[in-house]
Amino acid sequence: MRCVRVGVALQSWHIPAWQHLALEKVTQCDHAQLASVILIEGGRSHAGIGAALLRRAFEWQEARRKVSRRGPCEMLDATALLSHVPVHRLSPKAKAGAAPRQTLEEIRGEALDVIVLLSDADCIDGLSAVARYGVWYYQHDAAGAGDAAGTSAGLWEVLTRQPCVKSMLRATLANEPCEITLQVSYSAIDHCCFTRTRCGHLWKSASFLVRGLRELAEHGDEALSGARRAVQDGTWVEPAPGGWGSRRTRLRRTAPTRRGLVRRPVGSLAWTMGVLRYLLWRLYMKMAMRIYRERWILLFDFGGQANSLSDFQKLIPPPDRFWADPHVVQRDGRYYVFIEEAPLATRRGHISVLRHNEDGSFGAPVPVIQRPYHLSYPFIFEWRGELFLMPESSEHRTIEVYRCKRFPEEWELECVLMENVAAVDSTLVQHQGRWWLFTSIKENDGAAWDELFVFHAESPLTRHWQPHARNPVVSDVRCARLAGALYHEGPALYRPSQDGSYRYGYGVRLNRVEELTPQTYREVMVQQFAPGWDRSIRAVHSFSRNGHLTMIDGMYRHRRERATHARTSRRVGVGRLPLAKNTSKLS
Repeated sequence: MRCVRVGVALQSWHIPAWQHLALEKVTQCDHAQLASVILIEGGRSHAGIGAALLRRAFEWQEARRKVSRRGPCEMLDATALLSHVPVHRLSPKAKAGAAPRQTLEEIRGEALDVIVLLSDADCIDGLSAVARYGVWYYQHDAAGAGDAAGTSAGLWEVLTRQPCVKSMLRATLANEPCEITLQVSYSAIDHCCFTRTRCGHLWKSASFLVRGLRELAEHGDEALSGARRAVQDGTWVEPAPGGWGSRRTRLRRTAPTRRGLVRRPVGSLAWTMGVLRYLLWRLYMKMAMRIYRERWILLFDFGGQANSLSDFQKLIPPPDRFWADPHVVQRDGRYYVFIEEAPLATRRGHISVLRHNEDGSFGAPVPVIQRPYHLSYPFIFEWRGELFLMPESSEHRTIEVYRCKRFPEEWELECVLMENVAAVDSTLVQHQGRWWLFTSIKENDGAAWDELFVFHAESPLTRHWQPHARNPVVSDVRCARLAGALYHEGPALYRPSQDGSYRYGYGVRLNRVEELTPQTYREVMVQQFAPGWDRSIRAVHSFSRNGHLTMIDGMYRHRRERATHARTSRRVGVGRLPLAKNTSKLS
């Protein structure tokens, strides 16, 4: 593996915390070297005045609500981090993209492979000619996020209630007809909090640079070939910076041109209408939350193949708690459903089990694993004739495995697979002679459900897990996080995943794993289902099937004044309601 020589173009020694973290990751890796700093004078933000004012209004309002999270836009001094790197000063001329020839020749003498542009200066064309692989820069996909610092990243998506935020690491090469995309990711949105959306988005973006450099170090020119093909077919659909008073406009579609982009402006009228619609929506949500409440319930179907969501029936918990993350186990001719059970007062979950009775009802849940920290997602697997349970324990920053001593009530801690890691919904599967651990890990201070990491080992109970060469193998809130156990149908391997766009746990997708080796991973979506067949079900985020029983969970909305458990119970144990009869299909 070769070492990539990297230059970084800055507007000032004081840079946002997320950019500081990105450079810190580069200095710590063994496949890249920071070889030059280019200080660019005269750069200025391209974000519109209206977008900046609106961003400050959001920040002020959310600061009053005490939204506490480490700020990625906090300015940090990068002098100590870059003290060992030679510095070049660049003063662009009045003509956009031009730069003094002598300075560019000095930079060319550094034999840089990549120049990373963390400034708003218009000098991409000049710098792209002095680095072998051109100029790399971040593009935060928002109409008001024209600044390199990303201070308005996610603002347009929150305002217009988009399903997710798209972020990219892009490159401009001197000998290429158009820009290419090196890294792309889709992040979750909190439509009620711009600050939280921006935090998750920018902290995750800090890892893109070191990942792109890793690809370049391992594959050289081949690392850019796939990105070139994606641009040449003109299929990218990517909004881009613009807004009130902005010199840039919003990008709607790409075309095979030098910049590869057809620009359509988002003017002040669009921003004004967006603000009005957003304020009306927030008012509606406040009124709705006074009337309704939401909590997770279970839904099941005994058809074996759930071709219609209308076939599912509800299992509604008592009004003081919620049930979620069902995992079905069939043993001795009976069905057992392991779930996360959590009182609404504490929201601290534990693992319980529901027994399926001979009369078709389910018995009351029995707690089986309780800890002083939150537990959820009770994944169960069998190895060498014994049953093991691996719950999510991200609050404790561990991945724990419990051995069954007496089924189904008694379990004891067997081992800890990983420590000091915020991993959610970890799942094991044996495939082609190896054990594979799928999990979503919270990197930096981003979200825990945006990216999928894979590890592999010879044994499921070892502490020595090898990371996949392409981690994270998926960086997309719409399909990264696990929604249940992976399973085989014939030779094919399927992975249920959560669609976390629109809201947390919005829907479930079924993905067929086309390729899984220590070096490669590829999957395609074959089926998906989302709420809509029943107005009371607002989200679906887990899927489990064993034998003839299929279980999912759903976010259930109901009026606050209704006694949802006592009035709807049809059998002893747990209440059960039929869904509205319609023909909504899993598609």
